[in-house]
Amino acid sequence: MTTNMNMNDQYNTPATDGDANADMMSDPAVYAGDAEIGDIYNLPGEGFVVELHHAGTTHLFDKQGLQHRIWDKKRLGLDAAVEEAALLRINNFTPTFEAL
Repeated sequence: MTTNMNMNDQYNTPATDGDANADMMSDPAVYAGDAEIGDIYNLPGEGFVVELHHAGTTHLFDKQGLQHRIWDKKRLGLDAAVEEAALLRINNFTPTFEAL
């Protein structure tokens, strides 16, 4: 299904049947509760990812995923301080050792 829309409307359109995650991410209930920053990992082929513990589950986010989550929470009028702190930690992360 193709619809015509301008660039400003691309995030305001309802999700299609093939995009079930778009409805989930736009629901403020998904972000209910406090999130905690976990560890940072360097995954081969992925780069640095950070753990966020939220509502009894653990999710891994790369920089782009955190940026999207921050944008989505701010769009919904929610606090994104934990995600912003996690993004800052990834951006400033340096390993304590380096491979020889």
